[in-house]
Amino acid sequence: MKTHRSIVIVLLALACAMGLHFIPRQIRTSRPIIAAVTKPGVKASAAVRSLRPNYPYSVIPGGAYSPAELRYANNNDPVVHAHYADFHMDSARLVMLTDDRYQYVSYRMHDQVFWTRNKLRIPKGEILLTDGYNYARTRCGNRLASKPQSKTAAIQPSTRLLSLPDFRPELLKKGDVQIAPAPPLGELAQNFPALPFEMPTLAPYLPPLVQNVTPAPISVPMMPIGGGGYAPPVGVVPNSPGTTPAGVPPPTPIAEVPEPASLYLFGAALGVSLWLLTRMIGRNQSAAIKPEPTGDENSPQL
Repeated sequence: MKTHRSIVIVLLALACAMGLHFIPRQIRTSRPIIAAVTKPGVKASAAVRSLRPNYPYSVIPGGAYSPAELRYANNNDPVVHAHYADFHMDSARLVMLTDDRYQYVSYRMHDQVFWTRNKLRIPKGEILLTDGYNYARTRCGNRLASKPQSKTAAIQPSTRLLSLPDFRPELLKKGDVQIAPAPPLGELAQNFPALPFEMPTLAPYLPPLVQNVTPAPISVPMMPIGGGGYAPPVGVVPNSPGTTPAGVPPPTPIAEVPEPASLYLFGAALGVSLWLLTRMIGRNQSAAIKPEPTGDENSPQL
C-alpha cells in the first residue's frame, strides 16, 4: 500500500511539473496581436527607408514602410495583390509592437506565397502595417496570423532565413540581405529620405557604388521631388557575401517556437498517470471489500 501511494505521489508530481512548464508557454505563444500591444504614430529609420534592405523570402522586395508604399506594391505586383486581397488598404497604418508575440508568417518563393508551419517570435519594437485587424511586417511585407494557415510548402526555408533580425549595416557585408531597387522616380521616391547624417556610419558596410554617393552639406537644402521629401540614393547594387567586421556583434536571430507537440506529450503523460492512478485505486478498493474465507467453508459437509 505504501509503495502504491509513493508511485501515485511521484506521478502526480511529474504531471504537475510538466503542466507548470508547458501550459504557461502555450498560453504565451497563443496570444494574438491586438491594439492593446501596439503603439501608433511610428516610422522606420531613415537608413532602412533609404537603403531598402531586401530580406530573403520577402513578399514585398525591399519592404513597405508606409501605407503609400504598401498600396504601390499592391497595385503593381500581382502576387502582392492576391496575398493582400482581404487587407483594407484605405485603413492601412503603421504601429509598433510593444510586447513579443508569436505568429505564423507568410513568405514568398518566386510567384507563390506560403505560410510557416510553426510560429515565429515577432519581437517587441518591430514596426508593423495594420488595417486594424490584419498585420504585416514592414521590412518584408510578410503577413502575420495567429492561427495556422492551409497553404504551406513541403520543404520550408530554414528558420534562420525566415527569422528576420533587425536591420544592421553589417548584414549587407555578410550577404544576409541585399538592397532592393528603389521605385521609379515620380512614384514613391519622394517618400525615401536621404542620409546626410547616417551615411558616414553606414559607409564601411555598403557596396562601392553606394559609398560614392556624397550627401549634400547640411547647410545646403536638398531638392524635393514631387509632393515633398527627398530622393533615395541611386546606383545601389546588391552586395556579395562577406565577413562581419571585427568588433561588430552578430545579429541575434529570432527563435522559432516549438509547436503543440510538447503539449500533446504532456497530455499523454498526464493521461497515463491518471489511468495508473485509477487502476491502483480500483485494486485497493477490490481488496478492501473482498470477503475473507470462513471456517465453515473448510468444514466437511454432512
